Amino acid sequence: MQNDSASKNKPKILILVRYYIPGYKSGGQLRSVANIVNQFSNEYDFRIICLDRDLGDTSPYKNIIINGWNHIGNADVIYIKKEIFSCWSIIKIIRKTPHDIIYLNSFFDGLFTVCPLIAHLLFMISRTPIIMAVRGELAPEALHFKFWKKHAYIAIFKKLRIINDILWQASSHHEAEDIWKNFGRSIRVRIAQDIPSSMNIKFIKSAVKNNVLGVIKIIYLSRINRIKNLKYALNILSKLEVPAIFNLYGEVDDKKYWNECLICIKRLPKNIQVNYHGHIPHDLVGEEMAKHDLFFLPTLGENYGHVIYEALASGVPVLISDKTPWRNLARIGVGYDIPLTDSSRFIEIIKLHAFMSETDRTKMRSRIHKYAKAVFNSENIISANRNLFEEAIRDGA
Repeated sequence: MQNDSASKNKPKILILVRYYIPGYKSGGQLRSVANIVNQFSNEYDFRIICLDRDLGDTSPYKNIIINGWNHIGNADVIYIKKEIFSCWSIIKIIRKTPHDIIYLNSFFDGLFTVCPLIAHLLFMISRTPIIMAVRGELAPEALHFKFWKKHAYIAIFKKLRIINDILWQASSHHEAEDIWKNFGRSIRVRIAQDIPSSMNIKFIKSAVKNNVLGVIKIIYLSRINRIKNLKYALNILSKLEVPAIFNLYGEVDDKKYWNECLICIKRLPKNIQVNYHGHIPHDLVGEEMAKHDLFFLPTLGENYGHVIYEALASGVPVLISDKTPWRNLARIGVGYDIPLTDSSRFIEIIKLHAFMSETDRTKMRSRIHKYAKAVFNSENIISANRNLFEEAIRDGA
């Protein structure tokens, strides 16, 4: 762990997150934390507790110290060996690690959230302020899965006095309403939108050329589960008359759902070609996105949607549901957010882009890229996140 004088003078934020870099398969939660660390490492001293391997992996990361501190990027990280990970082990690390704030990145995670909260309630760890980022877990669509188990946990949690000790982070006004709906208006909720990933993709005209007018290349890049709604996308494509190449990237974390998708793929007409490529390292996402005409994610709900931003940063128009914070995209001219009840509109948009001229395609991609730059450079997003941390620090003063 770093021990220089500059680090000593910074407020210390202890982050608990199940997966962290060099991992990349778990999606938005990991990216949210990594982007916060990259943005604020000059202002805060970040220490991170996570597992020693990525989502779905059976072996740990290479070239790391397990159960010891590693300096990774702009943070000190302790990777806990999965086989010996327990509630008590995480409590011991928290007790031994100096910190001014505990930052939790899930509401339902038994080890990375419930254990620290119980320890806080029972005075087993220092009573430092707690920030809770629920990362979309309280959206109605997310609560629909494992309904009774989740609602029983919420009911128990509401009865604990710890609920008033937490500073809740919402990434949008919609998520703030989800939190208040479950826990009442008396709790403190602050809206701090997720910080987007660093822009390292340049707009390359050679990547946008569509050699065959009417043949559209579409990309889906996300985890494969019911929330992401891949099967809906496949059903849309089954009604499409123009030729399409649909490239799928992402970790399968619901095998039953993936089997349902495979049945849909087998039934697709011959004009639709589907290729599943598995997961893709994060540093290759932008390059792969840029090879496509359209990004398609008819998700049932996103609290932010890092992958949507990454598509835009690559200059690719997005075709998404209206269940994310990315709204009014057609008016801006960078994509489309459409109600899932309007399946015909999804088909119209795909056909529109299949026959879009190269001139219009290039103009649109340039406009999208400029929009993504503006989002990345938004001082309002950075200030809201900084204010969140500063409020928690004042709570502990």
